[in-house]
Amino acid sequence: MNIFEETIHEIKVSPYPLVIYGAGWVGEAIYTYLKKNNINIYGFAVDRGFLPENKSLDGLTIFDMDELLKTARYNVILAFVDCPANKIEQLESHANVNKCYQIDFVGKNAAGWDGQMYDSFLNENEAILTRLREDLSDKASKQALDEFIHQRNTGVFCKPYSHKPEYFDDEIILLSEDEVFVDCGTYDGDSILAFCDALKEKGISGYKKIYAFEADEGNAHKLRKNLSRLENVQLIVKGVYDKVCTLHFSESGTMGSMVADEGSRIEATTIDETIGDEEVTFIKMDIEGCELKGLRGAEKTIKRWKPKLAICVYHRVEDLVTIPQYIQSLRPDYKLFFRNYRQIGLDSIIYAI
Repeated sequence: MNIFEETIHEIKVSPYPLVIYGAGWVGEAIYTYLKKNNINIYGFAVDRGFLPENKSLDGLTIFDMDELLKTARYNVILAFVDCPANKIEQLESHANVNKCYQIDFVGKNAAGWDGQMYDSFLNENEAILTRLREDLSDKASKQALDEFIHQRNTGVFCKPYSHKPEYFDDEIILLSEDEVFVDCGTYDGDSILAFCDALKEKGISGYKKIYAFEADEGNAHKLRKNLSRLENVQLIVKGVYDKVCTLHFSESGTMGSMVADEGSRIEATTIDETIGDEEVTFIKMDIEGCELKGLRGAEKTIKRWKPKLAICVYHRVEDLVTIPQYIQSLRPDYKLFFRNYRQIGLDSIIYAI
């Protein structure tokens, strides 16, 4: 029995009611997972300032967390992608919190996909993963890959993990003033602002151009505001895919907006179609499980220009196999690196340089 299985069993036999702390999209994803495992919850809880008017979600009450903890003793699941350490310590030390669980125990990433690497998957892909490890270009990458697989298989936190800037890790990425940066999954512009900060840190005065792909119109509205002072930024309010088409899309106004089986309809395009013959120097992709599709739509660009790549490989279990293989099939001369930027197996990146 691994940590995932042990935790499910522990919650099932516990006499204390279970509360999900957080009523956003992460909380809903966890609630769906718990229902599949026949685990009932007492309700959701949020900080007082986030208490909605209707005070319910999926028919369950949303409580004021401080008030709830005055009434009885609970098990609490933290439904946050990033929860401050002081908040975790505060809850763990509270007299009415029996046990505090972070979201990794469910073996899922925050978007809701099953991210656990079962033994059957590892056995089936042992040769490919061994080859990937051999192909990684430094010792830190090999250790990071080992930690990532171990975390996804057992639930044990990645340690150590990198504290360098995600996507712009200066142990791997070298930037110049001629960058044409393609940001796929721009969200609210946080990665573009981090890109600009990374340039400044190196004393680089600017860049050539930025292409910002963001399919969620709500996020695009934030983008226009957050990036209004930057020059030479082209916002493309479309999804990145392997063909020009229309897709169903779950718009959440968060970093978790994604292609779905139902929902609103969005236009999708390819990097090759949108950017054409312009030289691209750097592609970053965090597009909630569509990274392989996005790379396929950038085939000509990658083959011609060999841009730096920073690609998320944690959304789908198979990404760790399929994405590095595809990158190497396009340009066998790429050097590969791997880093984890969180201890819970989220924000794990394959770099191709």
